[in-house]
Parts: sequence; C-alpha cells; structure tokens
Amino acid sequence: MIKHFVEYYLLDDPNAPKFKEVEKQSIESANLPNDTCAYRFYNQNEITIGEKSFLGAKKYTPTTFLCGKKHSLEEIKKSFNELSSLFSEMEENNWNRAVRVKYNNWQELEETDYDFISIIRAIPYAYIGDYSTDITTPSRCLGISYTFDEVKELVKEYNRLITLMEDKGLSNAVRFPNGKWRHLEEGDKIN
Repeated sequence: MIKHFVEYYLLDDPNAPKFKEVEKQSIESANLPNDTCAYRFYNQNEITIGEKSFLGAKKYTPTTFLCGKKHSLEEIKKSFNELSSLFSEMEENNWNRAVRVKYNNWQELEETDYDFISIIRAIPYAYIGDYSTDITTPSRCLGISYTFDEVKELVKEYNRLITLMEDKGLSNAVRFPNGKWRHLEEGDKIN
C-alpha cells in the first residue's frame, strides 16, 4: 500500500520541515496552515513482513515555494560583501545604526534622525533633509535601517547560507518576505 505525505515549511523557520499524512498529493487535501511558505509531497510504500510493518524509501516531488524571491549565489555573495563592508564601517566609526538610502548607499542613522520604516523594512531608498539657514532639523530617513547587532547577525546568516550552498553545489536560494532564507534545489519552483 502506498502512503502519501506532505512536507511543509512555515515562514517563521523555513528550514525546519513539518510532516503529515494526506489522502492524496494535492494542495487541497494537504490543508496547510496559512503561514506555509513551501511544501513538497512524498510517497512511501508500506511494507508488511509477518506481523511487522515499515515504510520504504521516500519518493519526493519538487518543492513549491509559495512566496519569496529567487537569488543566485552571485547575488548572495554580492550582498554578503556589501554587508561585510558595512559591518566594518560601522565598527570602525562606532555607528550604532545605519540606514540604506537611495542608490543602495549606507549612512549612519543618528539618534536624532527619524526612522519611519524600521518596522516596515520595505522601501529601499531615503530622503534626507529639510535644512534651513538658521536651524538644522533632523534627517528623515525612508530606508531600511539596521542596528550594529542586526548587521552582525546578517553577515553571519549570509556566510552560513553561502557556505551551505557551495558545499552542496547549489546555485540559487529564496528569500522570504520576513528576511529568512532557504536554499533551492534542482526542480524547485516559486509560485
């Protein structure tokens, strides 16, 4: 007898699979949670010998990613190099926070500057300004801002991802809207 299963991943931890048995290999029968970011099905033969039953080898379908953006290893290395440089610059200049501004440049975000999107982290540019001749007002930054510790963690995360991909000979990964990464294997697809 063939048994069907779904292996699925949640956005909170896209590298920790969850499993459940399903009636058939269809997304409808899988009834996956709303925060599922990827899934794949597999079959196993149930083998009975005497009174004992066990499952045979797993036969997987390709993984389907429901969200996220595909990035090549070269793009990831470029981002890693950029973050490594930013980390060094922040460390050398004692910056506590930095913001990515227009044209992908980085600037120190001082405590008096406004950071409108630290929660949103979506708009990839900034505008700096309103200066008058008499009074200098704080900068208003519409960009992705990072603390020193966040940059340090991002550098580690990129480094682990690059190492994993190079060790496995993989050329692509997917980045989810919440900033988490997962490698892509041959045949995986993004909806």
